[in-house]
Amino acid sequence: MLSSSRSRKDRGSRSGSGLLARVAAVSTSNGSAQPTVSARVWYIFLGLCFVAVLRQYALQPSASLESPVVTLASTKYRVSHELPGALRSLLHQSLPPRQILIHVPVDDQEAFNSAVSALPSPLRRMFDHPNVAVRFTPDLGPATKLIPALSAMLDAREYATPLVVLDDDHLYHPRLLESLVRAHNAAGRTAAVGTRGWRVRQDLRWGVVSDEYDYHVHLGWFLAKPYQVGVLTANDAYLVLPSFFRASACADQGEEAHEPPARPAVLDPSDSGNPEAAHLVDDIWINGQLARNCVPRYIVPVPGANIDITRTHVLESHMRNDGISRARANDVMLRFFKDAWEREGIWYEFGGKGQPSKKFLLSQWLVTWEKGWRWLWGR
Repeated sequence: MLSSSRSRKDRGSRSGSGLLARVAAVSTSNGSAQPTVSARVWYIFLGLCFVAVLRQYALQPSASLESPVVTLASTKYRVSHELPGALRSLLHQSLPPRQILIHVPVDDQEAFNSAVSALPSPLRRMFDHPNVAVRFTPDLGPATKLIPALSAMLDAREYATPLVVLDDDHLYHPRLLESLVRAHNAAGRTAAVGTRGWRVRQDLRWGVVSDEYDYHVHLGWFLAKPYQVGVLTANDAYLVLPSFFRASACADQGEEAHEPPARPAVLDPSDSGNPEAAHLVDDIWINGQLARNCVPRYIVPVPGANIDITRTHVLESHMRNDGISRARANDVMLRFFKDAWEREGIWYEFGGKGQPSKKFLLSQWLVTWEKGWRWLWGR
């Protein structure tokens, strides 16, 4: 693998040198020492690339930014590929996380530990990092990525600690955590912020046809301004405060509503008051609770993209065993929070209406170029 990476690098260097040589030849043709238009465009492109790299990697976050706690869930099946990649990207953040909590079903403990022991030494050492903690917990479905960490923080009265929820199958951009904390602070620490999400359909149905997809699901690295949504998704990361789940921010509720139980029933997917589909759904279920407590959710602009490295799919097998499809489970949960969505009134409009402001095409292209470069080198 190392030799193939070096060969790709060598080929890239030779092709880059050849292109520069051709540009130089064009710039000095016709006996002119002045750069031609083509050469100027090339110099501008190189300058923009330099600025992009400087912005992404060289600038340091402010010391006043609070390091968040990162929480995710994983399984024994993802130790060999997805999880080490995600963990490495989180340990190389410009704003280091205070702690990375990896929640694994307790039934997987022996197999998970064996899989970690079989990893190459550099990858195995990441699990011994002082800021990384593997916790074996009851399997609460996909919401296992949040519930154990949130419950522990509520019990410890850490109501104002930034908590970043994400999945174990992405390479995360090195400025992700810094960008989310900055955006959260800019919103007055009263909103949940994330890098991917969508607005709820007024008919409370999940998903859209393929022609509508780009109008429906939005990504923070293409946005120029924050965009309010109904659902933020953990497969690209979002930031919440534990207090969002403990107290209601709704202006129409009495004083007593601001001091509910420290651990609301909605945090337990097996609670008798929740639909059976709750244990199969996390994003709609968690965002529905935020909507119920009148906490706004925004996709926010971020400097670069996260990279999907999914190989194994576990949730689909659970849904098949339960005799329910993803669409059906999501529809059930959307209807469960009907009153909350209606109070917000942030609906998806078909045909491209109500779209967010996007970055310039050149900026979008640079983000895509940088994403491809990072994917090539596994970072």
